[in-house]
Amino acid sequence: MFNRKKFIIIVRILLSIMIIANMAVIFAFSAENGEESGKRSDGVIESLAGLIIKNYDNLTADEKENITGILATPVRKAAHMIEYAALSFLCSALVYTFTEKVVLNISIPIIFSFLYAMTDELIHQRMTAGRAGQFTDVCIDTVGAAMGTMFFLFIASLIKKE
Repeated sequence: MFNRKKFIIIVRILLSIMIIANMAVIFAFSAENGEESGKRSDGVIESLAGLIIKNYDNLTADEKENITGILATPVRKAAHMIEYAALSFLCSALVYTFTEKVVLNISIPIIFSFLYAMTDELIHQRMTAGRAGQFTDVCIDTVGAAMGTMFFLFIASLIKKE
């Protein structure tokens, strides 16, 4: 026989573990010094450029460097948004196991993500060599969190209709 209460408890535990793991990943990326972080970003940019730019491998080093310079900021900011969209999505799922009130399902995950972004950007990154935590990144993180929350609520509404 299916025990709904036990199932919900297991789901809450799993979501909590996933939230902590997501926060640990964000913390680990933020702990990279400026050079390490730049190398990681450049690797991602080169992979993306290889996929979207025809004959990327045949370009000169200067042309590749120019492309990397153009894509660096958008790729780094998109990474911020994705990290926090995932965090907020998971937080939304956890909150949803307690209540289906839309106001709480929107506000709690976004506020939680915003506060974590504040500690990450304005405290943790400022103590990391070659990094400069910026409030603009907190805003970008929060936009990502809002997107993650809205995506969760969209998925939840589709599932609920069935």
